[in-house]
Order: sequence, then C-alpha cells, then structure tokens
Amino acid sequence: MGNNIRGERICFLLGSGISIPAGFPGTEEITKFMFDCEECFRYTDGTYVFSSCRSLPEVYTEPVSIIKRFLCFLKEEISQYYKSKKVVNYEDLFYMVSQIADAQSKEYDNPAIQSLLDKILSKGFLDSWEKMKFKWQGLFKEVRHYIIDAVRKKLFLPLPENASYLNLFADAARDKRVNMLDLFSLNHDLLLEQYFMKNNISVIDGFTPLNNDLRCWQASLYEKDEPKLRLYKLHGSINWCRVRNEDNPLYSQQIVIATDPDHSKDKKGNYLTLLDERSFLIGTFNKMLDYTAKDIFLQLFCIFRQHLYGSSRLIVSGYSFSDKGINSVLINWLLSNKNNLILIIHPDLSLLRRDVGGTILNKWKILVEKKVLRFINRRFEETSWDDVASELWRFKSINNKGRYI
Repeated sequence: MGNNIRGERICFLLGSGISIPAGFPGTEEITKFMFDCEECFRYTDGTYVFSSCRSLPEVYTEPVSIIKRFLCFLKEEISQYYKSKKVVNYEDLFYMVSQIADAQSKEYDNPAIQSLLDKILSKGFLDSWEKMKFKWQGLFKEVRHYIIDAVRKKLFLPLPENASYLNLFADAARDKRVNMLDLFSLNHDLLLEQYFMKNNISVIDGFTPLNNDLRCWQASLYEKDEPKLRLYKLHGSINWCRVRNEDNPLYSQQIVIATDPDHSKDKKGNYLTLLDERSFLIGTFNKMLDYTAKDIFLQLFCIFRQHLYGSSRLIVSGYSFSDKGINSVLINWLLSNKNNLILIIHPDLSLLRRDVGGTILNKWKILVEKKVLRFINRRFEETSWDDVASELWRFKSINNKGRYI
C-alpha cells in the first residue's frame, strides 16, 4: 500500500450506533423507558432509583409522578414545533428543560422562554411540586436529574458475548502503518472500556492508574508516546464522578472514576466528598455551552480539534452528525486541507443523509463529488479493519506525491 503512508495518526469518531449491535439501547428505547418505567423513586440523596418502590411514602414517589407529567407536557410542546418531522426523544427534552433551568438559575439569560414559563405556571405542575416542600424552580433541575439517571440506568450493562466486532480497533492498533490511534467517542456507556480490559488491550483514557480504588482525570496522560491506542469520551461517561477534597474545598474539585464513589479516598487516604455522579453530557444544542463551561469537556474538545488537525484520516460510525459543535470542527478540518478525508461506515446512506443537518448537509453533495467524503456501505459490526484500511489508503503515485483515487 506504499511506504508514503506509514506512521499516520488515524482518528475514529464513534456514536451510539456502534453500541447497539452489542445490545445497548438506542435513543428511542431509552426515551420509552423514561416515560413507561413503573418502579422508580427519588432517594434522599437526590438520585432517582429505578427499582421497586412499593410501600414507600409519597415523598419518595410523588416527585417521579410530577416529573413524568411535566415531561409529557414538554414532549407535546416540542412535537408541535417539529410538526411530525421527527420523533421527540430524551435529548430533545433535556435541551428544552435545560433552557428553562438555566434561565431560572440566571446561568444564561433567555427571554425567549418567558412565554413557555408562563404556560408552565398555568398548568399546575408547580403547585404539586411545592406541596412536596420543594422550591418550584427546583423542578426543572430535578427533571434533568431524572433524565440523566434514566440514561445511566439503561446504559450500565456488562460486556456481552457478541462484542468480537470490536476487534477492528485491536487490529488497527496492531497495524504498523498506524502511528497513533485516537478513538473519539460520544457514547456514555462502558462498552469499549470493558472490551479493552477483557482482552488485555492497553489504552490511555485520560485517567491515572488505580490507587485506593480511585482513578483521577489527568489530561497530560495523552501526551505519552505509548500505548498508541487512546480513548477520548467527549461527552463523558456513566462511571465518571465529580468529587471534592475537604482539605481544600474551593480548589480541589476533580473528575474521578471510583470503585465506591460514596467512600472514595485520595492518595493520602483522606475521604473525598461526592458532589455529583452525573458527569456526562446529554441534550442537543446545549452541549456547545458545556464544551466551554465545564473544564474537562473543554479540555477534551480542544484535544479533539488538535489531534484531528494532526491527521488526514477520520473514520466515522454510529454518529448522526447532529452535534453542532462537533460538526463545526469536522467541516473546518475537512476544508483546511485537500488531502483530508472522512470515511463513513453506514449501511443506509439515504437514511444517514436524512438525519444530517446544518453546514455538513449544505456541503454534502460537493464533499462527495470531491471524494473527501467516502463510504463503506455496511453495518459497523460487519466491517473489518482490512475493509477500512483498503479505503483509507487507496493511493496512486504521481510525481512522487500521494493522491487519493
């Protein structure tokens, strides 16, 4: 395949579509669970527990009932906007309620939601919420917590037996033509981590080695030369926690992976205070704010852009091109160098193109004509690294220069 392409940095951008073949739920299934689950209660620590709630006092169960009614109201409001052009899912709902919550908390001014807020006030949701001795503004924050906890519940699954299709990444890491292999994942589940652990595949994921049942976020780990395989979870993970060291409470908040988050200790043996187990991003356009407002996601977003610009090859699978922040990086990178290429693995390109929006959709036709968008028309689980590599490096030499054909 030519010595001129040896030692390249190869990047993958992965969405939830790569987890579905392993039995992980899709967006529609999670949304349905959020509305239909019959056993759920709000625990005293503010988390929503999806298990039997029989014989519990109303103070545990009534918040869930109010939240579900409120979500049904929001779903109807969103549906009226889209006019049957799309099926409303939990990401849409989270974005909607985030706008309300952020405006109410004065985090971001948003005069456009005032008429919606007036409508909410007239519906009586907040009267019911106040009877539970909660501040009514807290309803919107609680709705977000409920959605996130429902997502965590559905995604906390063990590694299935049928995950051998992920061998594609192991084969790519062994390929001598690949100098660095970056897996940028938008998924919150633990499928890739479990697969790498089970198969003893070394990977840098941005967290320190286990110490006192604790791993701490340290972005500088990605600067190491080995191993060549790196995992970047751009939207966080269901096993990330935010903790604080009480010895220095103002300046010591950090993201960790803990075996027992409620009883974790630092390297000196001091107990850490668990601040939040919801350290991952969901929603739609609100993610662009999170990329800049939350330090770990800003770091990851910057690394994504930096490393992508250090590569000329990006393989995309399982991603619907609906994240405006990610799309902005992709289109600017594509147009920055005529040798840059996106290879998309998808079985139904007409279906994929239907979901694509914004700038990428506007440039879709010309990108295909210029052959900077290439496709493997099959399911990810039916695709091997050999299939990918043959498409990535189909070169001919003209005047000692590589040209993609």
